[in-house]
Amino acid sequence: MPYVGFVAPVGSATDYYGTGLRIGTLLGWHLSRYLSINVEATLDILNPKGIASSFENYTFDYSLSPLLHLPVGKLALIVGPKIGLFDENLIYTIDGNSYNESFSGILFGVNIGLLVDVGRFEIGGLFSYSGRYYSSPCHVIDEGGNRCTYVSGAFHTVSLSGVVVF
Repeated sequence: MPYVGFVAPVGSATDYYGTGLRIGTLLGWHLSRYLSINVEATLDILNPKGIASSFENYTFDYSLSPLLHLPVGKLALIVGPKIGLFDENLIYTIDGNSYNESFSGILFGVNIGLLVDVGRFEIGGLFSYSGRYYSSPCHVIDEGGNRCTYVSGAFHTVSLSGVVVF
């Protein structure tokens, strides 16, 4: 089930980021008519707010995402948790200094979708919440030296995507 949509930060992250692009897929197998087991891979590209003259933010999520499928006529409600890992990379320049930061950690969340049967496939929308807890941050300044620092906390996002199920 590939999807494309938008992602938005929640909470204190809204001070630093605006809405961005989300691209991903859920790949899985039906264990029964009502339950599927899936792996999910997502790329989020958030738009920054702030003083950086150039800024790139890429977050890759990898999760296990089982789904409960509740059919209602030609519609199907899907809902399920997700748990996994994430890698976040930030590349930016402030006052002529270049910075490269990478973070990783644990991901948890939920997917909720509504699909309509249109013959050989289904189309619909997918709402997703993701909470990311940092566990491995590294901050590198491109002035010939490396400096890794510890950053704790969480980063939360919500997203809405269009989906196709083959």
